[in-house]
Amino acid sequence: MGVGPLDIGPIGGRGREIGVPGVPRAPYDYAAAPPALLDRALRIKAVCERHGVPLRAAALAFPLRHPAVASVLVGARSAAEVRDAAEQFGQPVPQALWEELGV
Repeated sequence: MGVGPLDIGPIGGRGREIGVPGVPRAPYDYAAAPPALLDRALRIKAVCERHGVPLRAAALAFPLRHPAVASVLVGARSAAEVRDAAEQFGQPVPQALWEELGV
């Protein structure tokens, strides 16, 4: 028995704040997200919303689509974030969402 590949922190930093009113530039990699990256994240969020899936749920489900990924490790700063991650893992993500994203 060995250890398979892990995806560590698929939401990254404060990625949950992407597109939140009052957060003009969500942080990325300990700095303000570059405009092109923020624009891409907002487009992905819009696709998720069209399919009724929170962006966080899609971010957590995405790495598990690859057969080599054995687990996703989620960082949390509070019990509320742990509960939220567990809820997001339970969200179904329709194949149509992935198809619209082209993945």
